[in-house]
Amino acid sequence: MLIDGPRPTKHLRRTGLGWFDFDPSPFIERPRAHAADYPGLDVRFAACRRAAWHRDCYVALAEGGEVGVAETAVLWEGGEDLAVDLDREGNPVGIECLNRPPCRSD
Repeated sequence: MLIDGPRPTKHLRRTGLGWFDFDPSPFIERPRAHAADYPGLDVRFAACRRAAWHRDCYVALAEGGEVGVAETAVLWEGGEDLAVDLDREGNPVGIECLNRPPCRSD
């Protein structure tokens, strides 16, 4: 898993998220491999420094209020495939780990 830390056992609401320091370095290389489809995504990932597990398979990256998702970048790579939610400016706002089964919402 590219992101360490305790994962929730249920779907958390935005107010219940526990934010932690996020190291974006494991995510820099993957967007470079998909640069033709998502130019500059590696640079935008480098700016992400806080994250919170939203549910077992999804990490939120936008600590502000509710952020809309304009596009999802699917970064396929053997082993751990990712769906990265992007806002209107192309900034990553969340990462879904596609190889993990989602936890149930309570």
